[in-house]
Amino acid sequence: MNDSCSPGPLSFATMKAEASRDMISQIDCLLTSIPLKTGYVPSRWHSFVDVMIQKKAGHTHLGGLCTLVLFPVDCNFAFKHIGWSMMRVAEKTKSLACEQYGSKRNHRAIDLAVNKSLSYDLLRQLKRTGAACSNDAKACYDLIGHTTASLAMQRMGVPKAAVDCLFSTLQTASHKVRSAFGDSETTYGGLDDSGLPMHGICQGSGAGPSIWAVLSSPILTYMRSKGFGLKFISPISSTQVCFSGYAFVDDTDLLQVISALQQ
Repeated sequence: MNDSCSPGPLSFATMKAEASRDMISQIDCLLTSIPLKTGYVPSRWHSFVDVMIQKKAGHTHLGGLCTLVLFPVDCNFAFKHIGWSMMRVAEKTKSLACEQYGSKRNHRAIDLAVNKSLSYDLLRQLKRTGAACSNDAKACYDLIGHTTASLAMQRMGVPKAAVDCLFSTLQTASHKVRSAFGDSETTYGGLDDSGLPMHGICQGSGAGPSIWAVLSSPILTYMRSKGFGLKFISPISSTQVCFSGYAFVDDTDLLQVISALQQ
């Protein structure tokens, strides 16, 4: 799916061909930057295609499928630029929660697993009462509220025009569903009868992982500031270590002990 996009006059083949020509690439960059600087949404960006893939091989039941959204190719490139710029600011200002390992440089899932095991070992050795809540947020990208996401993104320095462009595209787009019989003729999406838009940022959005990182970080940081989580004193440096859990994107383990761990 990484080399697929919503059908249209532009495709990944077009982008690959123009990548070898500096002048054409510069023109395309200028045209793609116009929506981000003005909040304008090109009409071509209003057409998405939903593709359902198997989470596990052989499981074709609807509950076992993951819906990926194919965006117009230049639209998703613009979204990726938003996500990339936002993460640069977030990492430079150290605004991402230490508990969030996903979408960050030099962080791997295996590092999270090792640190989590060490935390459990520490609890056993010090005979402290604690609990862990392992939560895998279902359809996390599809349930992100646009208001909170907008605030989190602007907190990371994303210009309001770029935020307006991204969410206006998501709220007004029409979705077709792709199957073995082709793309559906009917569509869904846009404003409903009440005039309210659909929320969520769609699986497959280039800005999706970055949005989740900046949205989840304030929640984890707030929990830590209120005393939730695990605290202990490092035996070598005598430094107090405090964290509320471990998160790799939406897979989150929240920890809680009755009292702070002492040396």
